[in-house]
Amino acid sequence: SIDDTTERVVSQYQKNNQIDYYRMESSIFPDDKAKAAICQSEDEFFYLMGDGNVVDFNLLEAQLIEGNYLDCLVIDIETSQRIGYLNQDSNVIPGKIYKYDDDVEYLKKYYSHLTYWGASIIKRLPFLDALKRRKDINGKWAWWLSGSLASCIYSNLHKKNKYGVLYTEAIDYTILKKGHSWTKGDVYYDIVFKEFNNEIDKLPNRYEGIKDDIIIFFRNLYHLQALP
Repeated sequence: SIDDTTERVVSQYQKNNQIDYYRMESSIFPDDKAKAAICQSEDEFFYLMGDGNVVDFNLLEAQLIEGNYLDCLVIDIETSQRIGYLNQDSNVIPGKIYKYDDDVEYLKKYYSHLTYWGASIIKRLPFLDALKRRKDINGKWAWWLSGSLASCIYSNLHKKNKYGVLYTEAIDYTILKKGHSWTKGDVYYDIVFKEFNNEIDKLPNRYEGIKDDIIIFFRNLYHLQALP
């Protein structure tokens, strides 16, 4: 918000200590705001929530606790409306955390959702270490989070972490979202094709065999034909 609209909306909850609100200048690039928030947080996990989502946090919290979320390095949060989408996870039960031990299988299935969908719960300190190690995160780099998360997963393999996915009715789409301004013209091509491909190329050699699968799944989400 370029004015105090958001602050006025959340002020009613601040009175009961239900939410903390921090405002950064609107001139700061959004991704830089996200990085700053991750660095300044003192919590064990952070939740990347896209602006097209509405969340029932009480229901989500109950499902996370029931599924023992603490042993996961990352949890991909999906709306239950996506069950079976593109022939994936058609038999899952909403509200249940499914956990993977195999990082290769996990990234093959969920890599593209871990950034653009905007619904990931990530253990903060391991991710922050990976983010600081990256030398190419400065500037307006569209895929910094998914790339840094893959780096985080790879560098923490020795810790035998779990990787989760949760399809839940606690998440829905907001009807108020007006779309993305960046999807117009050449910018869309540069971000979705060039920058995404460049980021996939940077993945560790361990994931060489799934790079094409990641790209194809990502483009099919947009109903685009994958390039050879």
